Amino acid sequence: MKRHFNLQLITMLLIMAMVSVGCSVKKMVKNYDQVKYEVTPEVLQVDGGKINFTIKGTYPPNYFKKRAIVEMQPVFVFSNGKEKTELKPVVHLGEKQLKKINKQKAENVKYQLKGLDEKYATVAKKEAAENSISYLKGGSFTMTGQLDYVPGMKISELFMMAKVSGKNKVVPMDIESTQVQINGPIDLPDRKVADGLITTGMRIENANDLNDFRWKTNDEGLPVDLSDYSPQMRNVLEANRMMLSNDISNRLSLSDLIMAEHNYEKQTFVTKEAKIYFAKNLYAFNLNLPENKKNNVQGQLDELKQFIGQGWPVKEVVIDGWASPEGEEAFNDGLSENRAKTAKKYLTDEIKKMSKSNPKISYKDPEKELDMKLTAHGPDWNGFLVKVDNSDLKDKKSIMNVIKSSGQDKREEEIRNMILIYPEMEKEILPPLRRSEIMIKCAEPKKSDDEIAKLSTTNPESLDVKELLYSATLTKNLKTQLNIYKSATKIYPNDWRGYNNAAYTDMKMGNVSEASTMLEKAKGIDPVNGIILNNLGVIASLEQNYEKAESYFKKSQELGISQNYNMGVLMIPKGDYQKSLDMMKGKGCDYNVGLANLLSGNTQSAAKNLECAPKTAATYYLLAIVGARTSNTVMMLNNLQKAIDKNPAYKVTAREDREFIKYFGNEEFKKLVE
Repeated sequence: MKRHFNLQLITMLLIMAMVSVGCSVKKMVKNYDQVKYEVTPEVLQVDGGKINFTIKGTYPPNYFKKRAIVEMQPVFVFSNGKEKTELKPVVHLGEKQLKKINKQKAENVKYQLKGLDEKYATVAKKEAAENSISYLKGGSFTMTGQLDYVPGMKISELFMMAKVSGKNKVVPMDIESTQVQINGPIDLPDRKVADGLITTGMRIENANDLNDFRWKTNDEGLPVDLSDYSPQMRNVLEANRMMLSNDISNRLSLSDLIMAEHNYEKQTFVTKEAKIYFAKNLYAFNLNLPENKKNNVQGQLDELKQFIGQGWPVKEVVIDGWASPEGEEAFNDGLSENRAKTAKKYLTDEIKKMSKSNPKISYKDPEKELDMKLTAHGPDWNGFLVKVDNSDLKDKKSIMNVIKSSGQDKREEEIRNMILIYPEMEKEILPPLRRSEIMIKCAEPKKSDDEIAKLSTTNPESLDVKELLYSATLTKNLKTQLNIYKSATKIYPNDWRGYNNAAYTDMKMGNVSEASTMLEKAKGIDPVNGIILNNLGVIASLEQNYEKAESYFKKSQELGISQNYNMGVLMIPKGDYQKSLDMMKGKGCDYNVGLANLLSGNTQSAAKNLECAPKTAATYYLLAIVGARTSNTVMMLNNLQKAIDKNPAYKVTAREDREFIKYFGNEEFKKLVE
């Protein structure tokens, strides 16, 4: 009887204990609001493409029951609640649960939900002890988390999801681990610990910004996928697209994209030259002279006359006279002058004859009208030394040394002596030095800019590639520019510049995909072109493929294109703001320099750079952020207003941007973003 009573008593005590445990857990659920959470940073932000945060939790005294086990798991929810990322959970133990674990010899603990596959990795017994919570004193804990930023995380929430259980069983598993079976866990209410994400660190040029606006257009230039809208509304939407596109392009195209040079010269000078040779010590014109026949001087002079006969404006006439250096200097000076005069007389006579028969030219007095420049050079010592050096003369090095080391008067004597020793000198070296040279420079006639501009759209085939590429610079209309460059790719398909510049213009219009296609075609023509590789790097950067962008920029730099700025920009999404600023050193009044300064905490330098940077909507928006970070409400509101005026899309952006979280209740702010 006594034995029976004891069994009954024991059974009753066990039931009471189980009920007590259950009631204890329910109290923890009921009083869960007493558990406090603090997140650092208060508003999550992207830094170097990562989202880093620390959660500090505090259990109050007399809360955490001794037999309880609580599972804490941060969950990052984004894409309007459609996606989530579960971070590593932490398990907290009551004191009695820890005692049971400590009785086991195994050094590791493995937590497992009953009936489910293994959920938690094995933890050391020491870690389990560190995560125990005192009932009387309560306790605190710290959890760190890191996430890779992906598009769609801009609107996000960080929750702490928790479960509590009082029905847990500690059983030996093997020599290494003790298993804790968590039975019948109760969900604690989900607690939002952080709301939203600051993405200012990702505000370098980003192709994703254009996703919602990259529409294909019809012949009228209107988006084809907006056909259900009225013409008026389509125009409004297209205008908004262009504002955003231009906003992005204005930030990047002038600094990091490179346009290929057209190499067109509005004024091109063409020269034609002819030489006339003379007999020793003479200056008479004689085309039958062997040296003249040998060098086809007659042909040279005929070509010179044909050149003049084109009627191109003559800009310069230069006539030089020379003598061989074996004679006396005074004699050679006069001789070279007379030879120049002979050439001048020949030229003026021929031009007079041509003026009578050729309507394209009309010079009554060529000598005066053409402003001929005549120069007598005397003996041609340099020419002599070059001829000797290039000759087959024996002892030519010695000959050259003698001439170089001798005085002026001695040189002439030395040459005369050498002629006796080397008769081939008189035959091969000296005759070409007895000459006059005629150089005529003419201005090549050019089409007017108006003509080129008209032909570029009506008859582009009539323009050479330089003219066609140049014509695109004569208009500010981006569509016209793009059509011209596309014409260049069709008419001159092997010239990479047409494709490159079409890509450049596509980028200014926000057509990132089309620009990428054009650049790939340019690369197919010239795979090792630094300009093309640079621009492909910009595209990759816009698409947030920073590894690929860096590879392109490095190759481009190896080919002679300076990449300090672009490489500096790439350091921003990597979170290395100081390195970014170092690489962009010397680049002032620039959006990205301002951004790097802002992210590094130097708001003063950020404001200074942005104030003088090109005034795009993005620039004003970043200045508004500077105002918000420095609690300068006037600055924030004024610049946000300017950003919205330039691009109304910033209303929505600012409305959701946690940079302005402390102003969400400000009436003036609310009016701006409504």
